[in-house]
Amino acid sequence: MVTLAEIRDDIVDESKSLTSILRKAKILAYRLGNNDFKNWIEWELTGYPDETFLPDYRLFETDVRVNGYQGWNRFENMRVQLPESLKDTVTQVTWRHGIPQIESIHEKNKTQPYLAQPWPTDLVILLNKMFPQYTFSAVNNFVAYPAVTNILVTVRDKLLSFVLELERLYPDTEMVDEPNTSTRQQEVAQLVHTHITVNHSGGNFQMSQFDQREQQVSGNQYNAGHDINFGDIRTKDELVDALSYLREQVGQIPAESEEDEDAISDVKYHLEKASIEAKKAEPNKATIKSRIQNAMTVATSASVLTGLVINLDKVVAILDKLF
Repeated sequence: MVTLAEIRDDIVDESKSLTSILRKAKILAYRLGNNDFKNWIEWELTGYPDETFLPDYRLFETDVRVNGYQGWNRFENMRVQLPESLKDTVTQVTWRHGIPQIESIHEKNKTQPYLAQPWPTDLVILLNKMFPQYTFSAVNNFVAYPAVTNILVTVRDKLLSFVLELERLYPDTEMVDEPNTSTRQQEVAQLVHTHITVNHSGGNFQMSQFDQREQQVSGNQYNAGHDINFGDIRTKDELVDALSYLREQVGQIPAESEEDEDAISDVKYHLEKASIEAKKAEPNKATIKSRIQNAMTVATSASVLTGLVINLDKVVAILDKLF
């Protein structure tokens, strides 16, 4: 039988893998019967689902660096200085991998100062459209290696604090079973909150100014929708609310030219049509997606709207989950 003392001793033994410790802790989680603790153990082992919030220690601030050309001059790993309108979207990286995969990555790359996480092709294409004076062949988020180590250290420390408090709560028991009184259940729930789940939060995205030596390239992009947590959208009504809110925010973006005014008007029109379709009893997903993609095409052509494109892309991804 796995005991609290055994789990505690394994946690402080650096030679023991965190994966094996979590598997033993999974037995404890089922004995305690606390769903928050069970979910945390399960997600740390197998990875966090897309629809769940991540703990703070799995959210990384990164450098964005690019490879490509300016004319005939090639550059590699050029550091990127992003404007506020897009910074959160592309500099914050989330790691949903399970601990077994993270331990494997940690072991294989422990001599490296950073890990390179490549951008998807569609975002590289978007960046090239935003900065036609460059040709970007690859864009990467550089994750500092200590950030990966910190995931393993934090999970181990959280679990240790929790087990030590359990031993204090159950001083005469080697392995606790599910608490048989509401008072004990509340005590365990409070321990889980204090030591395990208290630091959970949601991630948010946004993107562009490049700094190459003394050269600065910047723009006045506005990231409509930066304060919407798209991962929280679960229903058709919530989608309609998000589309309406996006349309309202787009209408507040100051135009810098007649072309901008036309683009803003066109994007609002497509968002309104998408919202109208989404409100129907049996909405047509293809029609909504077409409207959103039309809005993305227009937004890409107007500098003041480029910050909107990534958030519209998130809406397209949500459609596949809702319909």
